Amino acid sequence: MAARTRLPLLFPKNLPPFRNQRLAHTEAAVKEPAYPPIIPSLTAKSKSARGRQVDEQVQKICASPVEEKLSLITRIQRMKFVVYPQTFARNADTWYRHFTKTAYIPGLPEKYTLSPERETGGEEEQPAAAQTTVPGVGHDGFTEIRSLVTRVILQEHWQLRNRAPFLYRKQEQTVGPFLRNLVTGLAFSLAKYNPLFLSSSLDIEPNVHFYWRRGHTIIPKGHRRGRQEPTRFQIDDRPNSQIRITEQLPQFISLEDSYAAEVQEVTLSPSVMPLFRRQYDNNMFTGAKLPDPACYGHTQFHLVPDRYHRDRMARLQQSDQVEVFLRANALTSLFAWTGAQAMYQGFWNHEDVTRPFVSQAVITDGKFFSFFCYQLNTVALSVETDANNPRKNLLWGTESLRLYDSVQDGEVVGLNDDVLKLLVQFLMNKQ
Repeated sequence: MAARTRLPLLFPKNLPPFRNQRLAHTEAAVKEPAYPPIIPSLTAKSKSARGRQVDEQVQKICASPVEEKLSLITRIQRMKFVVYPQTFARNADTWYRHFTKTAYIPGLPEKYTLSPERETGGEEEQPAAAQTTVPGVGHDGFTEIRSLVTRVILQEHWQLRNRAPFLYRKQEQTVGPFLRNLVTGLAFSLAKYNPLFLSSSLDIEPNVHFYWRRGHTIIPKGHRRGRQEPTRFQIDDRPNSQIRITEQLPQFISLEDSYAAEVQEVTLSPSVMPLFRRQYDNNMFTGAKLPDPACYGHTQFHLVPDRYHRDRMARLQQSDQVEVFLRANALTSLFAWTGAQAMYQGFWNHEDVTRPFVSQAVITDGKFFSFFCYQLNTVALSVETDANNPRKNLLWGTESLRLYDSVQDGEVVGLNDDVLKLLVQFLMNKQ
């Protein structure tokens, strides 16, 4: 057996310092690879191949113009949940907040909460004028608008006395014309105070559509059984009327202020709500075609259906669902409208908005008015893009406010000036 040799005997004593030696792996790291990287096949049936297909599709959509981009986004038609803005499902607003990643804030934004000094214009000696004054509209202008609203209410009451409406079509045949006449008259009267209305467009019963993806599910059966699939949603809305403008409304708060908002998460399937899936064309539409210069939304006006009766819901002990119905209607309608506006500007799931999109809504049954404001802060709602996305969409809203009490002897009794002022403030919103 050979004798053991101590390690120091194998090295010279004048060995240079180790720090002056160049490591072998540093030289290999600097060298360029001799072969190109291996990329997955586009035709293979594997997860890596599917990932490459998705990446190339996303790059193709991002590089396309807006019209072609909308066509590519809506090209694949799968079964999707149809979200109805006017639904009587219990606590529907909670589900809709989760579907749209929207946080609800009671009340209206700060610009609509007037202080006494701002209402009176700094003149404390005129309390009567302060009650009938709106910023941007003088006392005479508000008096003219008040007389206009009174005439529209009396006209509706006269038509209702002359001819009874068809069964279950009272809202459509009596309140519908009242709301259209009210919006048309107010837009015409306020055009001299709000320059946005000089180049605006008024749509009567337009179609508004929006398609998006939110969450995922596992396919239970079929030849694609076991695969993960995004959950798709579609909103098809038809407001009574809406006003479109050429300039975007200013944001209510900044994008960063929406990070702290909380959105309740629903872990159940949308079919539990219940929602039902259908298969037809994926649509995104603001009420006008893409080349229309009035591509931004200002205010929508919605009419509740005939089935919506406050007294009947109170008799059924469902008074808590009165405001839920209105919130769900405003949330879905404004989300679809602002989301379609963002899509018309080139933003989509993988290219999130760089600025907020703002729209407003007024929902009424002829006597009660509810006011809502919506700010779209993100359209990145799918599983892939929502992982580290702190933005939330925001909805502000009021409770139902009575415009007037009744009509007696040809006069409107109990006309509420506060509701009328709030309606004028909504229409006076501008840059």
